[in-house]
Amino acid sequence: MPREWSSGFCDCCAAGCISCILAFWCYPLAVGLNAHKMNESFLMCCCPVEGHLLVRSKIRSEQGIEGSLLKDCLLISFCHPCATIQEANEIDKVYGSQPK
Repeated sequence: MPREWSSGFCDCCAAGCISCILAFWCYPLAVGLNAHKMNESFLMCCCPVEGHLLVRSKIRSEQGIEGSLLKDCLLISFCHPCATIQEANEIDKVYGSQPK
């Protein structure tokens, strides 16, 4: 049975100041850090949108979180910093802050 994300899409304050600053003002770096924590290449920061989709779908599939690739695309298009922070929260909650 699919579950929901552990934090809300607009739950930016739960991540702390550093995650918010990175996601809003240095989006490619935030994507690269999330990718690195998911055992993917940090170089995904060079293609942040594609890397972001890959990381988000990997988190969803590994953790059994409800959603779809279409929904991921829409959420990233609507507010990519919010999506990045939501993913960082999930990674830190499930895997800790170190790469898995």
